[in-house]
Amino acid sequence: MNSIELIEVIIGLVFVVLLLSIIVSLVNEIIVTNIKLRSRVLKKSITQLLNDTNQNQEILGDKFYQHPLIKKLTKNKWILPAYVSPSTFSKVVVDILQDHQGKEGTIKDTINNLPENSETKIVLLTLLNDANCDTDKFKQNIEEWFNESMVRLSGWYKRYTQLQLFVIGCIAAIVLNVDIIHISKELSDNKEKRIQLVESARDYIRSKEDEVVTNKKTTEEIMSNRMINSNSEQNTDSLLFLLKNDEILIKEYKEKINHYEKELSNIKGEINSLSGLVGIFWEGKVTGPSTLIKAIIHAPISAYLGWLITALATSLGSAFWFDMLKKIINIRGDHKPNETVQN
Repeated sequence: MNSIELIEVIIGLVFVVLLLSIIVSLVNEIIVTNIKLRSRVLKKSITQLLNDTNQNQEILGDKFYQHPLIKKLTKNKWILPAYVSPSTFSKVVVDILQDHQGKEGTIKDTINNLPENSETKIVLLTLLNDANCDTDKFKQNIEEWFNESMVRLSGWYKRYTQLQLFVIGCIAAIVLNVDIIHISKELSDNKEKRIQLVESARDYIRSKEDEVVTNKKTTEEIMSNRMINSNSEQNTDSLLFLLKNDEILIKEYKEKINHYEKELSNIKGEINSLSGLVGIFWEGKVTGPSTLIKAIIHAPISAYLGWLITALATSLGSAFWFDMLKKIINIRGDHKPNETVQN
């Protein structure tokens, strides 16, 4: 196999993985949105930050989410906010510590009244002493503390999202029988199939050149940037702006899902055409759940390895494979699919 043929095989494999990744990403986004994962993860992080979970002491976490400034971030009382700015977090914490009296002198007294041996008490006293009991400086210290926590949270969220994509990718690879090892053999041995798949990949990329790929910014990146960027001018103290920010976030999710749904309808035809081309789906072997289980059980070991590799690939996300496909096609350059290269 010469270099051009090898590149063509890689283009075909990346194209197949890209199409499957779009489906996996859509399913993942629907799951995350419906179970309100971002809001739940944020609440868990904030309550762990303000409460002493090791001692099972609920110190400030419940009061935080009962504060009017937090409750007003959502229109529905059953829906928790998916984003809280550092400035809002510090304002609410200081207001709770001031016991809504607006007296700076009550902050230290309130902290000292927290349970003994409380880790939260030690942290807040440290931040207050570092600020020399200055309220504005104390707020800045709380914001830095919050930002550090959100950095750890965003890292965990990225890893969790990749794991979820991998699990969904495993299911999709098995149900659709996307065996990357079998596909690579098919493309290596059959020049006609390889050329046809490369042309399909080129047409797909060409059709997307004038479109905005909204999944370029993944869910975990959106969450991370909105939580961490405390220096941005957008982190204003205006409640109206925060409400608009929340509406913008919801709009982003809806636009992303609409994009995926449009992509899904577009790639149905692509995947159907690939079925006979590279041997995905079960090619008439499966007619229902029982036959699917039998086909999976009696599949060769290489198929299990191929499914696993496919699932690992989809965990990288559709944006990654879209960019990868563009780069490989550019590497291939102006060579025509039917050109041959002498080694």
